[in-house]
Amino acid sequence: MIASTHVLRAMGDPVRWQILVRISQEPELARSVLERVLPLGKGVLSRQTRILAEAGLIDVRRRGRQVFYALRRDTVDQLSCLVEGLVDGTTGAAPMVDAAPSPRPGTGLADVLVLPLGRRRVQQT
Repeated sequence: MIASTHVLRAMGDPVRWQILVRISQEPELARSVLERVLPLGKGVLSRQTRILAEAGLIDVRRRGRQVFYALRRDTVDQLSCLVEGLVDGTTGAAPMVDAAPSPRPGTGLADVLVLPLGRRRVQQT
């Protein structure tokens, strides 16, 4: 079972979303490829992939000095089922467990979720 809000928060960042999109296009992707195709520093890439791994969205494999990433399709499938349940109205009373700490004010899902098209939800005052 996944921590759904933790996963959604990890996916909600535009940089992490781009990383996920790149990783999802291959069975396994070398870190060096991500460094070439994304305009990110090594430190930024390291931090963002660590967040994705902690959320259970990617697996990280090391071979010597090389690092490889793979999408955790099981996590994405579970999240997809949860969202489909919301659309169908069939999501049960026992939602996925949220193991992440409570978000700070202004960092809830609606505040941080970025749609794949790059549109942000406008905060109401």
